[in-house]
Amino acid sequence: LSAPVIVLENESEAGAVFSTSISPSVLFDHRGNLFTLQAGGTFVDYDGDGMNDDVDPEPTVNKNCAEGKHFGDVNSDDAINTLDLTVLRQYLADSSTVLSSGADVNGDDGIDTLDLTLLRQYLADPTTVLGASAA
Repeated sequence: LSAPVIVLENESEAGAVFSTSISPSVLFDHRGNLFTLQAGGTFVDYDGDGMNDDVDPEPTVNKNCAEGKHFGDVNSDDAINTLDLTVLRQYLADSSTVLSSGADVNGDDGIDTLDLTLLRQYLADPTTVLGASAA
């Protein structure tokens, strides 16, 4: 899975069109500064940690944690992404692969295909609940 990208286009008075691509990790990383929607609406919880992005000091860092586990961070790099999916797949094929405690994605105290399925769901939809409340 690839990260979503937002394409912004702007046209100058002279007719020149400017375009830029922004990944949500850049767009929502507001460095702790509060911001508001100009046209109303609702903020999302991009990283799925239970805090809407307008008040989340780290809107791109998932805080699905309990008992020292960072659910979904299979390789302990403080991110939940396709690398975690790859490492978990490798573990399920060969259990000698080293994993972090976050590999128990659903919090049921086991590491199996249910964790792989939940991690895939999370990568497709970051609002997916991970950890003990997902089991």
